Amino acid sequence: MKWTITIAIIFIHLTAVAQFSDDFNDKLSRDWKGDYEHFIINEKKQLQLFAEGSGNSSLFHIVSFPDSIQWQIEISLSFSPSNNNRLRIVLASSELNINSGTSYVLDIGESGNQDAIKFAKITNGITEDLATGIPGKVSKAFNLTYLITKNEYNHWQLFSQNIDGSNKELEFVVDLNNQNDKITDMQYFGMICTYTSSNVDAFSFDNIKIDKIQNDTIPPRILSIKAVEESIITLQFDEALDSSTAIDKNNYTIAPPITISNVIYDDRINAVYLHTLETLNGCSPYKIITNGIQDLSANISIEFSTNFEVFEDLEHGDILINELLSDPKSGGSDYLELINPTSKAFSLKGLIIRNNDKDEEIKINDDIPIRPSQIIVFTEDSISVIENYHPPDDIVLIEISLPDFNNASGNITIMIEDSLSNRITIDSFDYNENQHNLNLNSTDGISLERIALSHATQLPNNWSSSINKYFGTPGYQNSIQDNTDYLGVHITNSLEIELLFVDQMYLPSILTYGNYDINGIEIVDISVNDENNKNIFITLENELSAGTIYKLKLSKLINSCMDTLSDQVNDLRLIENPEKGDILINELLFNPYIDQYDFLELINNSNKFVTIQQLNIINDHNSKDESIYYNNYLKPGEIIAFTQDVEKLRDIYNVPDTANIAKNHLPAFNNDSGNVTLRWLANGDWVIIDSFDYSESMHYKLLNDSEGISLERINSDIRTNDVNNWFSSSQDNNFATPGFKNSAFTVIPAIKEEVLTFPYQIFSPDGDGYRDFLVINYNLYKPGFLANITIYDDSGYKISRLTNNHLMGNSGIFKWSGLDDHNLALPIGMYIIFYSFFHPDGDIFEGKKVVVLAQDLNN
Repeated sequence: MKWTITIAIIFIHLTAVAQFSDDFNDKLSRDWKGDYEHFIINEKKQLQLFAEGSGNSSLFHIVSFPDSIQWQIEISLSFSPSNNNRLRIVLASSELNINSGTSYVLDIGESGNQDAIKFAKITNGITEDLATGIPGKVSKAFNLTYLITKNEYNHWQLFSQNIDGSNKELEFVVDLNNQNDKITDMQYFGMICTYTSSNVDAFSFDNIKIDKIQNDTIPPRILSIKAVEESIITLQFDEALDSSTAIDKNNYTIAPPITISNVIYDDRINAVYLHTLETLNGCSPYKIITNGIQDLSANISIEFSTNFEVFEDLEHGDILINELLSDPKSGGSDYLELINPTSKAFSLKGLIIRNNDKDEEIKINDDIPIRPSQIIVFTEDSISVIENYHPPDDIVLIEISLPDFNNASGNITIMIEDSLSNRITIDSFDYNENQHNLNLNSTDGISLERIALSHATQLPNNWSSSINKYFGTPGYQNSIQDNTDYLGVHITNSLEIELLFVDQMYLPSILTYGNYDINGIEIVDISVNDENNKNIFITLENELSAGTIYKLKLSKLINSCMDTLSDQVNDLRLIENPEKGDILINELLFNPYIDQYDFLELINNSNKFVTIQQLNIINDHNSKDESIYYNNYLKPGEIIAFTQDVEKLRDIYNVPDTANIAKNHLPAFNNDSGNVTLRWLANGDWVIIDSFDYSESMHYKLLNDSEGISLERINSDIRTNDVNNWFSSSQDNNFATPGFKNSAFTVIPAIKEEVLTFPYQIFSPDGDGYRDFLVINYNLYKPGFLANITIYDDSGYKISRLTNNHLMGNSGIFKWSGLDDHNLALPIGMYIIFYSFFHPDGDIFEGKKVVVLAQDLNN
């Protein structure tokens, strides 16, 4: 396992007498030799290249070099160094022409993203590489101070730090005892700039000092701390140490308590390696205390303490994709937000961000820490993100050249490579514009946000549009985030429950049966599904029932950092795929007003929790189809309506706030007659869930025009394609009830001994939505009867032949709208229903019933 930790303590312990210095606060001294006219002193009082065209420019100064010496120079390059744009610092040269005689130089500039400063010796034009600095440190534009030291033993060191003195790092250490030349015989210091026409003013220098090293009176200090393995800590000191004090275990203390088993000192690079018995982790910062360590001048360090962090290697699920903007506003920029949901700290160095669809990827080369609960945002244009989304001041916003994200749909995968170059997926997201809130007219500039960290990234219903006022939350908590749990729970089948923790867990804790309770059901097995102890399966002795809400209680669970998690209670439901008859067509508007859309209403007619995501809606008459992207399930008896414009539908029909309406595309429905079929893809085959052949003739006959009027189902227990099971929505509901109870809904009484019954015998066809038609319910002991129903007025005159030799099933309904055979409205009064049910085998049921056609039953 690899580990990285970094801190920096800033100081300079060398004291010197100036041999040469120039801060460029005045005009450029004529003591500088070379291409004098190619340089200026700029407004910042810096020496700056100011050439007219591409080429090479150099400046040199005569210096008397002592044997023990240090150089200091501030260098600013406002471009990414390359073979064509590079800098050479001539530390010391015996000749003005460095290809003659002997020179020691620092070179900056080569191709690639791992550029490092290089230390070399040039003898009569032949270059000998001596040492290399930190990879990638000078691959981009930079502004740094370099400190180079050489003692009388020809021991060379190079340090770099920010201009303000922060982040001091040791670039290299090298011993040149085998070199015969003497620096005291050299006399020139200088800079050589090589540049293209676009960088004629992109080199700047300041605060050049060349000093003799005086006697060391300052104790050794720690420059940086780094864990190179899970039980080895490296302390980088600023100077050579007395080895006896460097390897004394008693001079080092680590808290929380870590046992130091061995100490090794590497005098070549001034590094101390602490070997520990216990494994280091990224759960929380450590403190290290050092005391009594001497340098070679017998300066003894006093007690010194500093905190350091361990950044563990990434494993699957340690970092999650948390937010994505793939379709920015015009002139805007994509962004990708990552979050650390665990209790440990990690480094993002080496993380690969990949678009699998376009086979494009980038790799993070910088050592970027991401701590517990921390959010980091990557973008190509930080200014556009700040201007459009107003993130918090403490946002970690990193500019990087991201792979090109598809606007509407695509894939983003984050991964790392192990020591064998095998790629390990950390997280992956297949995004789609249908995951946005379907009520939005446009998704330009609106991010997709993750809802729950504890639910899988690839669950489509775990994502939706940002509802923040700026329609994006880069760098802070998602506007739709569910923070109520530390794990995701769902029933995989009637005997198994899956738990997905966001954090790595302590194994004995999650394998303890007593830490779980599911309505008292006995647990027979707990299995772990991954190496990180994040995913477990609980097997039950008794099956879970459909339509029942269970309570899963969790207690005494411990994560891998040994933190006890809070107790939690989760509701569990066995959510099942739809089967034939589970989901029914409940209402349909197929002839909408001009500039309005159709709507389709469904009802869960089962006693189960049923998913409808990916349920397919097809018009069998024209083979047009659309799938449902509603990312939830329907409870038993729950109703939902789908349309393309939810707000317009709500406005036209003045529906209550509780109406359940969602946006979804629908296949085109014919205005006069057609078909709506619901189907589900199971094992590669389409299963018909429900189907409805509708016609405008099914509307109430007295309607002058059926435009904008929906057909409502009367009862869920009656066949969908029974024409008597549908009626026009009432006028009191503006002729439609999308997402709430149908005005035509009628409860059919339980089966009685009588073959013909009425749910009610008084009705009023006045369009108020209350008993607007008469429901005639029949129940027979076998199918195949032929029905003849005739209606008479109270004087015995025939009014209407309701049915004539209608083939009947075991049970069903007929309806009468209070009209005669000529579709004329009848007056209020009593009417006689005469029925005759005849079966070919000779069975006959006959009888008559009295009903009342009334007016204003609601008053």
